[in-house]
Amino acid sequence: MTVEAALGIASLVTVLVIVAAGAAAALTQIRVVDAAREAARVAAMSGVGQGRAAGEAAAPGADVTVASGGAHVTAQVVAPARGLPGVEMRARAVARVEPGAAGGESFLAFCVPGSRSGPGAHDGSRSRVRDCRAGEDTTTTRVP
Repeated sequence: MTVEAALGIASLVTVLVIVAAGAAAALTQIRVVDAAREAARVAAMSGVGQGRAAGEAAAPGADVTVASGGAHVTAQVVAPARGLPGVEMRARAVARVEPGAAGGESFLAFCVPGSRSGPGAHDGSRSRVRDCRAGEDTTTTRVP
């Protein structure tokens, strides 16, 4: 075997190792993004505890943080990149808290006889929607 062939094989192996490490890191990033999205989605519907558990299930071994702030929840996931020592992959996702969800705002719906505000009329804290029994409007109000 010549020196040129030995250098060529060593270079080829080096390139393949770098490509494999990059692919592993890319897969880790995809896993981290999916885990953050899942954690935020579940936390918006079921609460922070279940959101954190869903994120940990989607990305085993990752550090999952879920915080609730008013009408939104934020999930952040950090995991070490496979194949690249010392590199961390991070992802953050935000979701709006679903009405009536654990830790979220509650809404109260009732019919207002004779009110004709029309569908989709909003005044900030209330929204009116038509088609509540016999043509009455439904008013949805946030409960503090």
